[in-house]
Amino acid sequence: MEAVLSVLTFQFASRLKMKFAATLAFVVASLSYVQGQVSVWGQCGGVGYTGSTVCASGSVCSKQNEYYSQCVPSANVPPSSNPTPKPSSATPQPSSSSPSTPPSPPSPPSSGGGKLPTSFKWSSSGPLVSAKNDGRNIKGIKDPTIVQVGDTYHVFASTAQASGYNLVYFSFTDFAQANQANFYYLDKTPVGAGYRATPEVFFFAPQNLWYLVYQNGNAAYSTNKDISNPNG
Repeated sequence: MEAVLSVLTFQFASRLKMKFAATLAFVVASLSYVQGQVSVWGQCGGVGYTGSTVCASGSVCSKQNEYYSQCVPSANVPPSSNPTPKPSSATPQPSSSSPSTPPSPPSPPSSGGGKLPTSFKWSSSGPLVSAKNDGRNIKGIKDPTIVQVGDTYHVFASTAQASGYNLVYFSFTDFAQANQANFYYLDKTPVGAGYRATPEVFFFAPQNLWYLVYQNGNAAYSTNKDISNPNG
């Protein structure tokens, strides 16, 4: 009799445990389902969205655009595919992958900027430098490049004559005296004879050198530590 009672007790306890486990699983599943639901007017989809797509009872997930879908009441969804959403009391939070809005261009300063004149007027002097009558038969001085070092203006230019082009150097402290400056023809210097034209001079600080760049049928340059010494 005791053995039969023990068997019945064991069977009853086992069935009770099974019913309790099934009930607990149902409750957990129900809670998970409820917790995974999105409230009315909440976000339920869109590009980059990773949350729940299940809307609360009485509402459906309606696509507003490619990047945002919203849970709206079922009665408010018209047959068309583009319903007009009602305003939400909570501002939808954009997903992290939504395209960013480009920044607005900076506003121009309200004051402090200069104004352009309504007209321009140029004035021109006569030639500042002309070819000298020194037996070289130079017809013109052209393509000048000029740099000021201290109070002195240093000029390199092309010389044009029947036999071709070469270069000349001269310097002055006042433009009014430019035409009286002594000419140093660079065909007598390491720059050399032959076609030389369209010079450009600049100082390269890392090497502490002046560079004279010019045409020689291709491209060439010469360097000098002392710009005032054409033979350097």
